[in-house]
Amino acid sequence: AKRSSRPAAWACWTATVALPDSPPAMQRTLSLPASFIGLLLCGLVLWSTQVLPAMAQDTALPPGVQVLRDAELTVRLRQSATQTTTAHTLPLHWDVLYRRKAGWATATLRFDALDAQRLQPQALLIPRLGNAYRVSLNGMELATGGELLLPNDGWTGRRPLLIRLPGTLLQAHNVLEIHIRADYLRRAGISSVQFGP
Repeated sequence: AKRSSRPAAWACWTATVALPDSPPAMQRTLSLPASFIGLLLCGLVLWSTQVLPAMAQDTALPPGVQVLRDAELTVRLRQSATQTTTAHTLPLHWDVLYRRKAGWATATLRFDALDAQRLQPQALLIPRLGNAYRVSLNGMELATGGELLLPNDGWTGRRPLLIRLPGTLLQAHNVLEIHIRADYLRRAGISSVQFGP
């Protein structure tokens, strides 16, 4: 492969592709913009560091553990007064969906608890959460980390978040709300949530 002599804005990587013992007339030159190569490499890095670990987090779950993925996602970007609400399947990888943008997101998850589950303590496990967060269940605040309204404040989602739930807090139909502040290029997001004993 060799670097072409085009201007920097149109810089390309070129490579000659040929079958063994083929004449020069049958050789073909492949030319790809350098910017495309950079985007491809960035996409592979994001996939390997964020998407693949999330795909593996649900394996070998203990008996009785329920994985919560289906969420109603409300997003407001920084310097914008409007917000959007869509259905979303967790995990949320902010840098993948909102490249080079910052903002806030709220994931609302609804799940049911059996009578037997409400008679004994349960827990919520969120393997990845950041950059700042607030978690509430049925309107009661359970956990906070970092400053939600202070952009680029410290990153608090460096380890899994485990929340113990007294059985009296659970209802037959429950609403879990997870609010986050998302700074761009800081691996902000919300993993799927595990609920169980």
